[in-house]
Amino acid sequence: MKGISSSIVSVLLLLISLATVTVFYNQFGKLSSESMAQGEKTLVNTRMAPKYLGGACSTEYGYILISTDEPLDGKLYYVVKDGLDEIASGFSSINITDVGKVYFNATLEDGSEYTIQIRSRYWSFQEKCEASQDSSLVVFISFNESQGTTAKDWSLNGNTAYLNASWVNGTSDYALRFDGLKQKASINSTTGFDAREFTLAFWSLKEYPSSDDESFIEGGSFYVRSKTNGNVQFGLSGGSSLTIPTENKTWIHFTMRYDGGSLDVFRNCTKVDSISSSYSPSLGDLYFAKGPTQYLVGSVDEFYFFSRALEDAEIPAFCNPLLNIDSDAYNGTWTQTDDYCPPEDPTDPDCLII
Repeated sequence: MKGISSSIVSVLLLLISLATVTVFYNQFGKLSSESMAQGEKTLVNTRMAPKYLGGACSTEYGYILISTDEPLDGKLYYVVKDGLDEIASGFSSINITDVGKVYFNATLEDGSEYTIQIRSRYWSFQEKCEASQDSSLVVFISFNESQGTTAKDWSLNGNTAYLNASWVNGTSDYALRFDGLKQKASINSTTGFDAREFTLAFWSLKEYPSSDDESFIEGGSFYVRSKTNGNVQFGLSGGSSLTIPTENKTWIHFTMRYDGGSLDVFRNCTKVDSISSSYSPSLGDLYFAKGPTQYLVGSVDEFYFFSRALEDAEIPAFCNPLLNIDSDAYNGTWTQTDDYCPPEDPTDPDCLII
């Protein structure tokens, strides 16, 4: 009887185990299918893993260079770890036919080593990467202080911004708000602003247009000005200008790039216009909100200036916010964007990958 009882118990345990596995498989498949169906989270579906060729990590973003025998088109999921701690994750859109870069966005410490993991539907790999400051980054002002009359230059070049403005909620932490009555911020003249090629990127919020001479940014030889018709004008000294539509009371990201022959403007990560242009670079103080004769009513956040023309694939590292602002841009609370994978909750649907 004991032998029979043991056999029956073994069979029952086996059946229970199979039932548990089936339930887990069905539930996991359901969650995975739901997560894959959200938005544009269509992951790269080739079964052949690419080859790792190299990579680089700056203090604000990085990339993995890969080669592939099959076209890779879609989204790859990335995770950045400091030791065992996950510090960043998200999706990187790619379209690679032979050799290309997979970019990721993370705030990294100069000289520290990190682990970068890239995943698709069917494969994953990881590599080590030591962060170093991008030598072409002249200025990065995040405006994250929330108080005071100065804002730190995180490029480590010492280009401090001096402020006469109000602190408000921004795109990832805090931002500066200008009242149109002589409030401004400034960075003293520095080498790098006279680069033959450059890229500047920033978040903008215009409350309402009142003059063609209000400026989001006014440099020695370039400018970004708010127009009375509601548009924003991007101009070069001795060269051409582009005028881009925008909306009032809405956070919008702009990237202005000059590569030595053409001026390009990106609006919320997408290139919206380009024109052939010459350029006569020169030094001078850089101002936020102070135009030729008028002052801006609105806000600026997360300002970058590079002394080179960034590649198209690098730009999303700066124009995708980690957080959304509610309808009340200045007094609302921050909410997570759709593609944000919270490190503290790996079961969140945005983190599930097959």
